[in-house]
Amino acid sequence: MPISIAVFSGQGTSRYFGFRNHLISLAKIKGLDGLPGTLNSLIFHLPIPASWSKRKKDRMRGTPHQQTPDLDNLCKAFLDALCSSDQHIHSIGEMKKIWSDTGSIVLIIDNVVEIKNNETEIC
Repeated sequence: MPISIAVFSGQGTSRYFGFRNHLISLAKIKGLDGLPGTLNSLIFHLPIPASWSKRKKDRMRGTPHQQTPDLDNLCKAFLDALCSSDQHIHSIGEMKKIWSDTGSIVLIIDNVVEIKNNETEIC
């Protein structure tokens, strides 16, 4: 089920905690109490900068995001937000970050949970 939330903007840790707090709120709203040990997919869609030309946006959309933030940092922030202890997570089938028109996170367990951000960058 697609879910839409706004993510706080800010600097450094305030951006992280804004991101974290929104994930926690969303999980509570949807009754998600932690995560299972196996995640089928965790995909971070990072927003294409508005300053890029239309041609560059078209070329980069859906391609691998090879800049900061690092994939391991995004994954850690995501898991830390949704699990008080994530030591039980033993498998993430697909984990990637790609360029997209809007920022979102797609988590696939048994169904799709999409966390969209239409106001500001999540990274």
